[in-house]
Amino acid sequence: MTKPQIRMMILAALILIGGGLFYFTDLARMSPMERAEEKEARSQLRAETKDEGEQLKEIADIEKQTKADPTPAPEPKVSAADAAILEFKTYTQGVINEMPRLEDLRELPASETHGTPKVIREAAAQLGVVADMVSKNSALKPPALEFYQKCSLQGDFPTSVRALCLNRALRLYAELHKGVWEFDRTQIPAQVLELSKRL
Repeated sequence: MTKPQIRMMILAALILIGGGLFYFTDLARMSPMERAEEKEARSQLRAETKDEGEQLKEIADIEKQTKADPTPAPEPKVSAADAAILEFKTYTQGVINEMPRLEDLRELPASETHGTPKVIREAAAQLGVVADMVSKNSALKPPALEFYQKCSLQGDFPTSVRALCLNRALRLYAELHKGVWEFDRTQIPAQVLELSKRL
């Protein structure tokens, strides 16, 4: 039983006790007919109190059931556009996490350093998937811009990867914001910037 229910029960009991004292005092002054009417009124009041008690018990039982077996809250509906953006963001975060770092390239055997290393080709393929996703769904352009900006500012990424990301970031920024992305020049070396211009 909850605290408000207990308080109601105590208050009802006090009212009944107080009423009982007045009842016996008044009973001595009443005629037999008035006593019969009073008795009937008391009987009806007891029946109503019993009904209220049963209602309280029923409410308490419902409350217990609800706590023991709660109905799960309905899951919010996700639109197809929001789902596509979420999937894209998850994929691009995976690309960032899997991207080869400069230290990975330094550890490659000499046979791998002639030409384009395999890890760079794989990274380029992942960037190709990102570009393909964006070309098929223009709603992905804003999160794609965030991805390309993050990629181009990543100091431990290979120069070729950063240059490709910077090239795409500059193009998307111009398209979405009708201006030039004023990136921090100290974060992107001249070599990356020059290479991005050639793409």
